[in-house]
Amino acid sequence: MNPLSWPVVCGALLITSPALYGALVSGTVSLDVALVRLGLCAVGIWIVLSLAASLTTDALAATRRERADEAATEELPTV
Repeated sequence: MNPLSWPVVCGALLITSPALYGALVSGTVSLDVALVRLGLCAVGIWIVLSLAASLTTDALAATRRERADEAATEELPTV
């Protein structure tokens, strides 16, 4: 999964939205702290989503292989 894909960017923005609000609107958090949090969350979300995509892709490939093996070993019906 691309680190700049929309699920990663949206997830990071959603998780760090309180820090970004604090930095940009209320001024309770400094901007550099909010940006560091955004970067760390983006990396974390990218890792989690990449692992999830890898696991689901591997499981889907295994299921397709099993179905192909079953179809290859099935006997054709005789008339």
